Amino acid sequence: MKTSMLDSYHLRQALEGEYPKLLKLQNDLINRLNQLQPGFSDIDMDIIDEELYDSEQLNGKQKTNIQLNECFYIFEKSYLSISLSRLSDPINLMFSSSTTKLLPTQQELENLIKVIINELSVSTVSEALVNKVARNIGKAIQLFAAKCEQSICTDSEGSQVVSVPTPAQLRNISAINILYNFCSMINKMLSEQQNLSSDATTRITDALQCVHSLMHTAIHPFLNSVADCIEAILATMHTEDFSQSAGSQSDSQSSLYMKELQEFIIRIQKDYFSEFQCKDFMYENLAPIACRAIILFMEHISLVRPLGEGGLLRLVVDFAQIELALSPFCRRLTDLGKHYKILKAFRSLLILNTEEFQNNSAIGDVVPYDIVLHHLFSRAPIEMRSPHQVMNWSISRYIQWLDEHPNMSDRLVMIKGTLETYVQTVRNRQQKEFAPIYVIILNILEKGLTSVA
Repeated sequence: MKTSMLDSYHLRQALEGEYPKLLKLQNDLINRLNQLQPGFSDIDMDIIDEELYDSEQLNGKQKTNIQLNECFYIFEKSYLSISLSRLSDPINLMFSSSTTKLLPTQQELENLIKVIINELSVSTVSEALVNKVARNIGKAIQLFAAKCEQSICTDSEGSQVVSVPTPAQLRNISAINILYNFCSMINKMLSEQQNLSSDATTRITDALQCVHSLMHTAIHPFLNSVADCIEAILATMHTEDFSQSAGSQSDSQSSLYMKELQEFIIRIQKDYFSEFQCKDFMYENLAPIACRAIILFMEHISLVRPLGEGGLLRLVVDFAQIELALSPFCRRLTDLGKHYKILKAFRSLLILNTEEFQNNSAIGDVVPYDIVLHHLFSRAPIEMRSPHQVMNWSISRYIQWLDEHPNMSDRLVMIKGTLETYVQTVRNRQQKEFAPIYVIILNILEKGLTSVA
C-alpha cells in the first residue's frame, strides 16, 4: 500500500482525503476478524504513538495489529494537516483585509461553525481520530482569538468614559459581542454532538478559555475607568454640608454627589452598556464594580462629619438612591449578595438613636465593625476625632489605607489607637468624664476585637 501510494499522486490524494472512511473500513475488518478468531485484536485499532512500535512488551498479535496501523499512519498525519487547513482557511479569510481592521460577520461565524461540525462528524468513526481533530479545532479557536485581538484597543482611546464611545470603543464592543456569540455557538454545537467523546469536548472547551480571556482583556480598561469615575464621584460627598439640623427642605432630597452619580451611570448605560449583546458577560463583570461601589459608599458615609440630624436624613435618602443608580449593574440587587445585605442593614442603623447601637445584632454579623465605629465617631463631639483626623490624613488617603488593610483586626487596632488618643486628650485636659458615646464605641470595639482574636 505504501509503495502504491508513493507511485500514484491521485491514489495518495484519495487515501489522505478520505482517511476517515479508510479507517472505518479497517475497524470493520478487524471487528470481522475478531468474530472469526476471538482475541485477534488485543489492543485498540486506532493509530498509536510511534514510540510504541518497537516496544518489546508487545506480543505477536499486537505487532500484527500495529503493522496494520502503521500503514495508515501517514494517511492520518496528512488528513489532520488538511483538516487543520480547512478549519484555518475561513478564519484567515475573515480577517484578510489589510487596509481596515474588519471583524467577521454573523454569517461568517455560522459558516465557520458548519466547517467545525463537519470536521467532527466525519471523524467520529474513531475516538482517537476525533480527539485529534478536536485538538485541531482548539488550534483554530486560538487562531480566531488571535485575529480578533488585533482589532482590540486597550489604551486611553478604548477606556475613556467622559464622552460618547470612540471608534475604538465601538470596535471593542463589536469584538466582545462577536467573541461571545462565537463561544455560545461552539457550546451549542457541543451540546448537540451526541457521539463526541468527553476528551474531545474538554479539548474544545479548554480552548475557549483564550476567547474568554480576550473578552476580559477588551472590556477591563473601560470598566476600570467606570469604577474610577464612580469612586471619584463618591469622594465628593465630603465637599457637601451635612451639618444641617432636622427640618430643612433638603432633608428629603438626595445629595448633589448622588445626583451626579446617577447621571453618570444613566449616560454610560445609554451610550455603552446598551451596545453589548452579551448581557450575562456584562453582569458578570459589572457586579464586582457595584459591590465595590457599595463598600466605598458606606465607608465614605461613615466618615462624613460634622453630621447633623438633617444631614443624616439626607444620607438615608442617598441609600435609596444608590440602589436605583446601581440597578444597571445587575439583574436584581439581591444578586450582589452580602454587599446588598450590608447596604440595607447599615441604612437601618443610621435611623437609630446612638443608644440603640448597643447590642444590635446586625453590628458585626452583617455590617462590619469598622464602618459602624467610623459612623459613631461622626456622631461624637468634635474633640473625639476620627481615625483619619488623628493620623492627619485626608479621607482619600484613609480609604486607600482601608483598601490596603482588608483584615478587620488591622482596622480595629487603628480605631483602638484613635480611641486611646481621645482618652489621653481628656486626661491631659484634666476633664472628669468622657463623652457618653465613648462607652458605646468602646463596647462595640471590644466585641469586634474579641471576634477577630
